[in-house]
Amino acid sequence: MLSRSRDVEQISRGFVPVADAPEIDQNLLEVAYRIPEGTLCLTTALARHGLTDNIPARIDVAIHGEPDSDSSITRRHSCFFKGHIQFGTWEFKVGEGFVVGLYSPERSLVDMIRLRHREDRYRLGSASSLASRRGAKPAALIEMAKSLHGAERAVRNALEIVL
Repeated sequence: MLSRSRDVEQISRGFVPVADAPEIDQNLLEVAYRIPEGTLCLTTALARHGLTDNIPARIDVAIHGEPDSDSSITRRHSCFFKGHIQFGTWEFKVGEGFVVGLYSPERSLVDMIRLRHREDRYRLGSASSLASRRGAKPAALIEMAKSLHGAERAVRNALEIVL
């Protein structure tokens, strides 16, 4: 058996990468494997872009449709419209041959503002402050918000407070 010979290492049920593979984030690799259509969003995306000091306990993943279930490592969000799921998405390489979507910094901030009633307001405030200190362009945030249902007014209000 391969697991006894230490050629592979079981991470979770049905997920067994090669043991001597380069070191990578095993949780992100599992997300890329199990939810290939998912996109890293909200606090997880902000953390990847250096726009929050918070380290999320679970990985936020945007999906289209109803989430089948969260796991111990993911928190799935189905609140994203089908036409908008790929809007503002980058590809994030996770290990050899695995890719997961990652929302851009602008999209991540707009989503945190747009979904402020669901998310921790402290994270939104710290992310907005870090973004303004790192040279975020208000015009780019407003343009992004125009493309997402109901976000423009909330983004304009947030920018007035931060700036």
